[in-house]
Parts: sequence; structure tokens; C-alpha cells
Amino acid sequence: MAADRNHIATITSDWGTADHYLATVKGALLSLCPQARLIDISHSVVPFDTFQAAFILKNSYLYYPKNSWHIIAVETKPSLKADQLIVQYNDHYFISCDNGVFSLIFEGNPAQEIYRIKKMPFCESSPFPTRDIYIPILAAIFNGKSISDIADPVDSFVEKRMFQPVVQENKIIGRSVYFDNYENIYTNIRRADVERKMTAKPFILTIGNYSYEIKKVVSAFSEVGEGDFALLFVNDYLMIAINHGNAAGLLIDKKNKWVQIQLEF
Repeated sequence: MAADRNHIATITSDWGTADHYLATVKGALLSLCPQARLIDISHSVVPFDTFQAAFILKNSYLYYPKNSWHIIAVETKPSLKADQLIVQYNDHYFISCDNGVFSLIFEGNPAQEIYRIKKMPFCESSPFPTRDIYIPILAAIFNGKSISDIADPVDSFVEKRMFQPVVQENKIIGRSVYFDNYENIYTNIRRADVERKMTAKPFILTIGNYSYEIKKVVSAFSEVGEGDFALLFVNDYLMIAINHGNAAGLLIDKKNKWVQIQLEF
């Protein structure tokens, strides 16, 4: 199968930006395929945290053109002795090792196609698989190779599951899953679960040992005053914030992203 080519690839990693890793990856791709565009999603993922990498990528990849490629350089394996996969999902292509990250991005939805990269001499083993395995593979595809030339179809990938919220008659129990740069708290509680239970009455938000009365979920920060709580939906997930404040810093220990969040109606 030959993928439609737009020569766009994104990259999500846990490398940071102070070292040479990102620069060598970009240079390697441009040397092999000068027309390629490698776009940074984030390089601030907590080291080896595939849950955080998946959260960031699943909330961003759909804003790129269809048939874009997405490199996930978090908890990669150093050789083709570990399965390195190309997965087509939602008319996008994802490339990473088979470490469970695909299932976290797709959230139980089926992939269109799954391929395991063939064992080839030029990328049999490397301490830096993103540069030495993924980039040559990506350049070959951008330069006209078919995916079937370099990868074999397989049926499945490793599954990891995010904790799912518990939805009861008058209560939803979920978790915090991500803190952004403003220290807003993203949860795994979905819009549909909350909206089914919303009434004209205030409800109680409990984070760890702290409880607060919340009058409503808002659509913008401007609907609350500075320093006030703002609960709003971002990409259909509930986010807890403080207008011009730092919710995570105030409410929880940021080293523990798995903090219980409870809504009581």
C-alpha cells in the first residue's frame, strides 16, 4: 500500500530541547528528504511517560492534514528485535515501538491498518531508534516507497488502558491525567457523562481532600472572576482551572497526576 504523501510529520518526545537529540533527528530527515516538514508537538513529556505522550498527541494530531505522519519518541526500544510499528488510524499514520502508546491514543477504537517494520540491515540496532530507524523509514516513504515495501501487516498491538471514570446515579469519580503549563488540571471525565447529570443546582467538586461548590461548567474563562474556579470542557474532557491562577499548584501534588476527582450532583 502506498500512502498519500504530504511530506508532513510531527514528533512528540521526552528529550527536552537543550540537548542535540532533536537537532540530529531533523538534520537526518532533511538530508534524506529535503522536502519533508518535521513539526514539533512537544518535547517536554515526562521521561518514559507514554500516558502523557498519548494525551498530548491525541489532542493535537487531528488538526494536521490527513495522511500526516506522527513520530512518538517516548519509551522507544533500541532495535528491531522489539516490534517497531506503523499504524494507520483516522487517516493519519503513527510510528513508534509497540509499547502500548497506540492504544492510549486510539482509546479502544480500531486501527485501519497495523504494520511491523521489517528487519533491515541499515536499522538492525541503534541506541537512537528515532534517528536511525524511524527517520530512514519515513524518508523512504516520502521518497516514494510503499509501506508494504518496508513493513508487514500484523493484527494487533500491545494494549494499555487508561483508568475509566466511574459514573453513578449522583456521582462521577474520575482522575486527573495531565497538567498543562498553566497548571490547569485535565481529567478523564467526559462531557457526555457530566451533561447528563447537570441540573440548575450547584454541584460539589472534590479533589483529594478539598471540596468546593461549583455553580456550573463554563465555556470560557471570562465567565468567572480572577482567582475563581473555572470548569470547562476541552476536546470533550473536563478541565479544572483557576482564572489567572494555578489549579494544580494549589490543589494537588503535581508529582502525582493520578489524583481522584469527584463530582457529586
